[in-house]
Amino acid sequence: MAEAMPLAGVVVNRVRHTRTSAVSVDSATSAAEELRARAESSNDGDRLLAAAELLDVHADIAAEARRHERLTNDFAARHPAVPLVRVPIAATDVHDLDGLRGIGTELARVSRERAEAQAALERASVTRASAPGQD
Repeated sequence: MAEAMPLAGVVVNRVRHTRTSAVSVDSATSAAEELRARAESSNDGDRLLAAAELLDVHADIAAEARRHERLTNDFAARHPAVPLVRVPIAATDVHDLDGLRGIGTELARVSRERAEAQAALERASVTRASAPGQD
């Protein structure tokens, strides 16, 4: 029965993103290992270990963000006719109306951006079609 139900759209909630792509998962992991090794023989060992832990956190988040992107893109490629929107993970748990309003605002922003992009594509298509000598 569920297989016959049409899919009007998908909301992918709690999607991870990194604030920078300059530090890859592998780079962060490698740098963290190096800092831990240097911490053993350093007077500044505690600070180096703290930096290594932050790099580990970045590596974990970046790996999860990469996984979310891959899975979402795979779904979108398999179901191109199904509208899909990503809602970024919130800093806190969404458990009240204010949190739901924030998600609604994000969904509306994405929808508005998608509509603006579609309108721009349509305008560009009309412009190309009406340009003289484009045959």
